[in-house]
Amino acid sequence: MSSNNLTLANDATALAPYLFADGTRNTFDMAFNADGDLIGPDNGPDIDFPDEINWLQEGKHYGFPWRLATEGNPNMDPTFTPSGDVRLHTGLKAVDQHLYFYDANFPMALNHDVGHVLAAFRTPAKLGVFSIKDGALIASPEICGDADDVFVDAKRHRVYVSCGQGFLDVLDSQGSAYKRIARIPTVPGARTSLFVSELDRLFLAVRAASGEPAAVWVFRPTP
Repeated sequence: MSSNNLTLANDATALAPYLFADGTRNTFDMAFNADGDLIGPDNGPDIDFPDEINWLQEGKHYGFPWRLATEGNPNMDPTFTPSGDVRLHTGLKAVDQHLYFYDANFPMALNHDVGHVLAAFRTPAKLGVFSIKDGALIASPEICGDADDVFVDAKRHRVYVSCGQGFLDVLDSQGSAYKRIARIPTVPGARTSLFVSELDRLFLAVRAASGEPAAVWVFRPTP
């Protein structure tokens, strides 16, 4: 692949042909071992978490930003209180700048066709729709609670939001109201999802519970 005059768009679909592996954090000094395996160390954040060394394989996801080595991302935990947390040490840049706190608007997406930035807020549970041009708030419809992923289906002019509350919300992105047109029951805690436009499928990770094994549910949008 030539990198001459190569411009990569900030868009998951456009980047897909160039993506080898995902979910790493600040990985550098990668090297091949004697067996030809690509090894890359993650460099952890400004918190006393273990770093990790990954065997980087094509198509794999290594957890970031949802997980940092063996730990969950504290900024996604509504019970997280930075005050008194012994893992946060004065002198580390992110700690001194007070960047560790529960972030209630974690998932974001771009609706390129109409120039909107989408941010799924958890407290309160709303979808913030903002103008790319000037940041003006366009709409803020209610969505399911504990949102973790949001995707734009450009083909159908829809938005999909997966929530730990146990629902998958579908919103109509035509116009500027972003009205909810469906709320699909899933499983409490099933918040991580991935919409693959090339396959026209939405994949939802469902944790093991009540004797049922962990699974990946596959949704086919209609029509």
